[in-house]
Amino acid sequence: MKILRFDSVGGGSGDMILNALIEFCEMNGIPQAAIEEPLHQLVPDHFHLRRSEKGSHGMSGKTLVVDLHEHHHEEEHHHHHEEHHHHEEHHHHHHDHDGEHHHAHRSWADIRAMIEGSTLPDAAKNLSLEVFHTLAEAEGKVHGKPADEVHFHEVGAVDSIIDICGCCLAFTLLGVDGISLSPLPVGIGTVRCAHGVYPLPAPATQELLSRFSLAVSSDNEPCEMLTPTAAALFAVWKKAEIRGNAVIRASFNSFGHREMESRPNVLRVTLYESENGSEPAAEAVKPYQTEQLIQFEANLDDVTGEQLGAAMASFFERGALDVWFTPMTMKKQRPAVQLGVLARPKDREAFLKSIFTETGTFGVREFAVTRYSLERRWETVETKFGPIRVKIGTFGGSDVQFAPEFEDCQAAAQKASVPVSEVFREALACWSRRGDAV
Repeated sequence: MKILRFDSVGGGSGDMILNALIEFCEMNGIPQAAIEEPLHQLVPDHFHLRRSEKGSHGMSGKTLVVDLHEHHHEEEHHHHHEEHHHHEEHHHHHHDHDGEHHHAHRSWADIRAMIEGSTLPDAAKNLSLEVFHTLAEAEGKVHGKPADEVHFHEVGAVDSIIDICGCCLAFTLLGVDGISLSPLPVGIGTVRCAHGVYPLPAPATQELLSRFSLAVSSDNEPCEMLTPTAAALFAVWKKAEIRGNAVIRASFNSFGHREMESRPNVLRVTLYESENGSEPAAEAVKPYQTEQLIQFEANLDDVTGEQLGAAMASFFERGALDVWFTPMTMKKQRPAVQLGVLARPKDREAFLKSIFTETGTFGVREFAVTRYSLERRWETVETKFGPIRVKIGTFGGSDVQFAPEFEDCQAAAQKASVPVSEVFREALACWSRRGDAV
């Protein structure tokens, strides 16, 4: 099991986190280009991730600068968003800000479409979407608008995409199982941003700290120490405990760009590995897919069978990955049903709403679950009953599960007036000897 520990002295920002993850990837034989290339395909603007040696208050490490080579957006860079206040004042564009220029903004809906249409691997894509969605929800709550309508100024959008997608890509490439966080210094006082003077921590950061119960340190300096991007990454990434048998594999000092009075502006990141995950680091590619999902549960003792059937159909329509009912006995010896719904974290609010409105329950429980699933594909076999699709599950490159599609078998069985089991067996037999025919 691999766990990343973040010890924050100077706070945290997207570029500080990305800096550390690139360092660990390189230690594991994954070059910086493997993280930067997919980002170049995703972001229309030219940029380069420039890392350099840095020392402060007697500590040494590295810092990361995102060089944006575009010219027509540069002048509006100052405080384009509640992002990038202090750690990210580093895209030195050498332009005067005259306030006259107006540029397009990108909404979260636009950014989501960009990420969904990108060449990022699925795991990195899903994680990036979840982090961005969480950030957009927090910004939306602060500004009183739905997440889809939250706008990121042009340069702010580019920076956020590079930071969030880069961090999530490196995180998945490293095969990290979870993170551990020290209490986070967030900064005190006020900060000037696009909307005026705001208190620290910035409102979106405050919303994320509160919603995800992240521990905050009271040892602060009068500047923005934790950015909304960093807060969103820390909020969404799965948390894990460092066990007594954990070994430190690597440690790295990632520096921000502002010099601080009382301390180095550093985020120390440590990679721990515990024995139960002692497979060699080279085996970063798992033989199965891993997803972080949520499971809802509710006990229902006053719902009719008809209502349950309708609710199940509705949950599947809303994108539930699975829905089930388990018979049970509740207080006062009442026969009842326990509802189970498996869903993606981004759909949390939609499912809570539909469970409450369609089942009449007064309470819903939620669990974070990890789902392991086989890679799957479909192949069609020609049988004497006609074409039947077969679902094949692959584990580590070998086909291990074969299941003829029940609906296909059922339709063929009705047509030929034979039992479904006969069509099922025939489909399996045809599939297993498909390579023998000359």
